[in-house]
Amino acid sequence: MVNFVGAGPGALDLITVRGMELIKKADVIIYAGSLINPGLLEYAGKDAELYNSAYLTLEEVLDVMIKADRENKEVVRLHTGDPSVYGAVREQMDALDSEGISYASCPGVSACFGAAADMNLEYTLPGVSQTLIITRLEGRTKVPEKESMRALAGHGASMAVYLSAGMTEELSEELISGGYPPETPAAIVYKATWDEEKTITGTVGELKEMSDKADIKKTAVVLVGDAVKQSDYERSKLYDPSFSTGFRKARGEDKGQGRISVVGIGPGNIEMMTERARSALEKSDIIVGYKTYVDLVRGNFPDKKYFENGMRDETKRCEKCISFAKGGLNVALISSGDAGVYGMASPLLQIAEREGFEDVEIIPGVTAALSGAAELGAPLSDDFCVISLSDLLTPWENIEKRLRNAAEGDFCIAIYNPSSRKRSDYLKKACGILMTILPEDTACGYVRNTGREGTEKKVCSLRELADENVDMLVTVFIGNSGTKIINGKLITPRGYVQLEGKKEQGLSVKRAVINFRRDSEFIREKIPMTKECVRHESIIRLGLREGDIMYDVGGGTGSVAIEAASLHPGIRVSTIEKNHDAAELIRRNVTKTGLKNVSIIEGRAEVALSCMEKPDCVFIGGSGGRLKEIMDILISKGRGIRYVINAVSLETIEEAGRIIKEYRPDDEETVMLSVSEVQKSGDHRMLRSQNPVWIFSFTV
Repeated sequence: MVNFVGAGPGALDLITVRGMELIKKADVIIYAGSLINPGLLEYAGKDAELYNSAYLTLEEVLDVMIKADRENKEVVRLHTGDPSVYGAVREQMDALDSEGISYASCPGVSACFGAAADMNLEYTLPGVSQTLIITRLEGRTKVPEKESMRALAGHGASMAVYLSAGMTEELSEELISGGYPPETPAAIVYKATWDEEKTITGTVGELKEMSDKADIKKTAVVLVGDAVKQSDYERSKLYDPSFSTGFRKARGEDKGQGRISVVGIGPGNIEMMTERARSALEKSDIIVGYKTYVDLVRGNFPDKKYFENGMRDETKRCEKCISFAKGGLNVALISSGDAGVYGMASPLLQIAEREGFEDVEIIPGVTAALSGAAELGAPLSDDFCVISLSDLLTPWENIEKRLRNAAEGDFCIAIYNPSSRKRSDYLKKACGILMTILPEDTACGYVRNTGREGTEKKVCSLRELADENVDMLVTVFIGNSGTKIINGKLITPRGYVQLEGKKEQGLSVKRAVINFRRDSEFIREKIPMTKECVRHESIIRLGLREGDIMYDVGGGTGSVAIEAASLHPGIRVSTIEKNHDAAELIRRNVTKTGLKNVSIIEGRAEVALSCMEKPDCVFIGGSGGRLKEIMDILISKGRGIRYVINAVSLETIEEAGRIIKEYRPDDEETVMLSVSEVQKSGDHRMLRSQNPVWIFSFTV
């Protein structure tokens, strides 16, 4: 006969009485020497044969069992904890079945229950969790996909994780990815109930730091879930006087239902909280909220009871409110700013309807768009909209559409959640989208920690805003076509006052429909430049689109490259110039405009182009007599490239004609542009003509 016996978590007195008696009677004991308390072997008889399974294979363990059974000896297979939990007993039992050997099991106390006892912890706290998940990270033993740590974490239940103490960094990542907020309570219990037991408490996000600090790599169980904190739970109905059982009748009636007040607490400073909000918090029995917001009010209401939880636990937060209120408590559910603006009002009302709870009031607060606007001046004095860049609940495609529509409608825009650790480039992306419609010098600003200690604020242009370092505590403001920066304040005129004769930084009242640059905006010196009329006509023929790669051959002053790059930040422009002085001048012009999407390549075009990728379009303003050689290199990169060539000399005109004749493009178009400028000469205004320019455009 073989008895599979659970040795318990470690303490000698936590083995069951039955298990101890079986050890005393055993002739042969096979024990898990790496895990059980060796003191248990002192219960064995003096003639008992002892085998440490840490040094044996499964086959060797079975050989001992089979031999002992044939000799009519009683065998104890002593497992740590309970044999049914990661004990690998089934394979042993199946082998015994095939040999016709009888066996029985004696349960034991598993490590997670020993750990709970040492921490005085209840896994199934009412209102917190009614489920305990016992699991492990995948190691050499595979875990079914539906039982992966990430999948199980989605339940948010109490969890005991075995055999994973050496993988706490991976464990933390999987738990957070699956749904546990990083601040979820956690504990690592090393050798639960042993004399050398160690218990380290912290959060899911700190698991690696906890295990490293205590140097725990094995023989530990990791406990996860809100139950680890052992607070903010509901009273059990088991012993509730109002609850009837088979042994006891209800005594008295439940207290009446309480009310839920969904309270916007403003930006954080108690002075910016409305009197109605303050009164609701004073009258409440319990204040419920996201941990960061609870910390903002706790100092002003120190005697209140609190229930707090983490980000992405909003549904549970609402359910707790309804549970508290049904139990007779007046509940204040708090949101920063206004509860109806990206706050808790909407989810609470939805869940209250589902649960049949009606006594809910919504108390408004000062939202960040308003408090932040006041810090900057008056940026929202005309029609405005509020857009969040968080794509956690809203698809990015919808956010991008809303940004475009707001810019097209000339709205002032307040942007919430502009960036986070996982969305570090979202504000830059948003500014890029807006700059396809709005001028780069659109007046903007932002405020960090509005209404709280450490408030920071700045006014800037839309181009500058794209490169600012922001986070979730920042509110961003984008002006409309009338918004100006006046004396360091961001102001959107309402129309009551006409400001004249003052030097103002910002936009004119009306925005240019076509935002081309004038020749006077470029540093020229003695370098030849494509004049604005020719430049604009040429760029139109390039047919540029968002994301295009464009080459400017013979950059000159860089006017064509800069003009093209200004159309959209997603257009990548490379300008090639062999003249050193001209290349330096291009650098100065690019620096002056602040553009980030222009690259300057100094050298001969035919050399530079040979190692560059295929472009979408090419402007050739100067070829140095090597137009055919340059075109051959470009055409060898592939078909579908759009070309625009400017020619002023007869030689270049003839060479361009020969290229068109050779490749016969279907969409070839040639125009000759003659431009004259009016200049004053004495009492007369005279026409001063420029060289006629031939513009060839085609796709090969």
